[in-house]
Amino acid sequence: MPSTPQASSHRMRVVGGVQGGPLRPPVTSVVTTTTTTSRRTATHIEVETLVKTIASFSIPEEHVAATPTNYLGVVDVSDTESECASDNDFDCNDDTPDGSDTPSGPPPSYTAAGAEMVKKYRPTHPSALKVFSGPCFLLAHAQETGLYQKSHELNARVAGLGRRAVWERRASYADGAALYAKLYDAGLLVAEPLEGGQFARNPFDWVPKTVVRYRHPALGYWPPPEDIIPLPGMYKFYLVKKGEEIGVFGSWAEASARIAGLRGKKDAAEWKRYKTFWGAWQAYRRAFYLGQLSATPAIGGPFDNHALDRN
Repeated sequence: MPSTPQASSHRMRVVGGVQGGPLRPPVTSVVTTTTTTSRRTATHIEVETLVKTIASFSIPEEHVAATPTNYLGVVDVSDTESECASDNDFDCNDDTPDGSDTPSGPPPSYTAAGAEMVKKYRPTHPSALKVFSGPCFLLAHAQETGLYQKSHELNARVAGLGRRAVWERRASYADGAALYAKLYDAGLLVAEPLEGGQFARNPFDWVPKTVVRYRHPALGYWPPPEDIIPLPGMYKFYLVKKGEEIGVFGSWAEASARIAGLRGKKDAAEWKRYKTFWGAWQAYRRAFYLGQLSATPAIGGPFDNHALDRN
């Protein structure tokens, strides 16, 4: 940024010429600054760019004694404008800022052809979970993820999310903590606070907005039935016949992560809960040999790690 010119007792702004008189005196310096701010609404991000140019003019010696208002084509604004040469001059503080113009977080970086930046909230780290005993609620997609003991804690964190919210009851805290850590390490937890809500100040990162594309079903991977086995401690059984990854899973959080992006797409997601592993396994085996399975992972997603080989 060019250096700021020395402040004088008067600043002047040229507002027009006078017929038959000079328009302006010689320019001694010009300072141009650009300020970009962003503000997120419920549906989009607003970006405002302001370009401010300040030109300083020398006054001929014969007019030094005269006031600026006596100089042709010049209006004195020294009493109504601050002496800040730039919006980025932090020495000029506004004691009464307009909070509506203040971004809710650090502004993202934009370029002429750059990607749109969006907030991605961070899930609660496993080490930050509250510790208690007894059954618990595991929140995998909520305004704030984690393990909670009381129903009012659950309700406060899933309110407003509708069918996007993913939670389930686990038999013990140890069981819930082990599953939560597994989901965290796999990147399958989603924190989605409501704009302006009590969790909107939780930590987040600015990340490029991406368009999700899915593999063709012919490229999906179907695990052979003999590879589908019960895991130790498994007491819930969800069969996913159509999703980003298919198989039998031991929690709703794991099953929903494999169908969430495909729900609403025609014939793209299909799942069912069974009372026993044997019932879920038999349904999977039957669908496998009848060709009724479909695996369509998001390209570059957490389940995009197989290619179907039918030979």
